[in-house]
Formats: sequence, structure tokens, C-alpha cells
Amino acid sequence: MSGGRGGGGRKPPDESGGVRIDGARAVAEMLDAMEPAAREKLIADLARRDPAVAAKVSQKMFLFSDLLRLDAQSLTRVLREFPNEKIALSLRDLPSEFADRILAALPTRAADTIRAEMTEQGPQLVARIRQVQEEIAGVAHRLLRQGEAKVLEVPDTEKK
Repeated sequence: MSGGRGGGGRKPPDESGGVRIDGARAVAEMLDAMEPAAREKLIADLARRDPAVAAKVSQKMFLFSDLLRLDAQSLTRVLREFPNEKIALSLRDLPSEFADRILAALPTRAADTIRAEMTEQGPQLVARIRQVQEEIAGVAHRLLRQGEAKVLEVPDTEKK
């Protein structure tokens, strides 16, 4: 898998012959499986205790904003798992550039329908918006782990 994510947290054997575990990856996978509120609290606590470790763990997690890292075919595959209403809800209160990049992965008619849905939806709870974003990110993460989605290669100058 490209982009440094996935792989179950295992690294190649070290020189002693033992298997090394990527601790940040293992913690990120556990956090990805948690309820959002508990996850955010743990990450905040970790950031207070050890900001460098918190940053490493956060880099290994798959967030809604990471959808932009998926190739177009993978993004389309993820979005097909959801009804237009949920996609519209997930894009609320986000910068238009982000929404436009997500919608560009869909057929024009579907993107237009979602844009209309976004303007027609009444007020929504932020918690509900975040919940739908988590659902979509979770599907993307599952597809990445299963090898059914790919992230775009990041040029070496952008890697941390």
C-alpha cells in the first residue's frame, strides 16, 4: 500500500530477526476503532503528555480530510457506499474547495444533486455532521486496509 498507511502496524524484521511493531500505527488503529469523543479525549491527553508521539499517531490515522489523498477511482468507490443525503451532510460547513474536490469524483448529475441537497438541508447538529464524516472516513480506511482503495503517491518533498 502506498502513502505509509496500513500494513497492520508491522515492520520488516530487524537485524536481530525479531519483528518490529510500529507502535504509532498500532495505537492509531485502536483509536480509529473508538467512539469519536473518546478518541479525541485520548489524543488531547496524549498531546499534553508527549506532543511528538501524538503527532506521529495522528499522522497514522485516517481522517475525513484524508479523503483528498485518495485517487479518484478510490474516492468514487468510497462515496458509492453512501446515499446522496449523507454525502451532502458530510460536506456541510467545509470550505467549498474541499467539497468541490470531493464532488469532482462523482458523475456531474450526482454532484449536482448533492449540491442541491446541501442547500435544501435545514440546520444540522455539528455532532451529526461529524458522525457522518466519521462513517465515510471509516469506510475509506476499511477499503484501504482491504486493498480496495489507494492513496495518491506523495512526492518526497512533502513526506514528513
